[in-house]
Amino acid sequence: MSSPTAIASSQNLDVGHRATRNLVDLANALSDLLAYRPGLVTYNPEGPVARLSYAEDEQAEAALIAHQIGALVDRGLIDHPGHAAVCTEPVLTWMH
Repeated sequence: MSSPTAIASSQNLDVGHRATRNLVDLANALSDLLAYRPGLVTYNPEGPVARLSYAEDEQAEAALIAHQIGALVDRGLIDHPGHAAVCTEPVLTWMH
């Protein structure tokens, strides 16, 4: 009996197939602040401008996110709440 041969395959993840151009540009700008990472590209349209929001606590943050996603659904910009992406981790440390 012969053993199956595994063929290794790698995929390059530098193309954002679902991301808008504005989102990819933002990701590239943020990654420029980190250790070297190759830039991302997309062939998708520009899309809406990303927004930075602030909430006082986790409950306010959840309410803000739910409201914004609901507005996207109501305006027909996304078909389902699961189609929204949310970044909730702090990117910058504020110095006081």
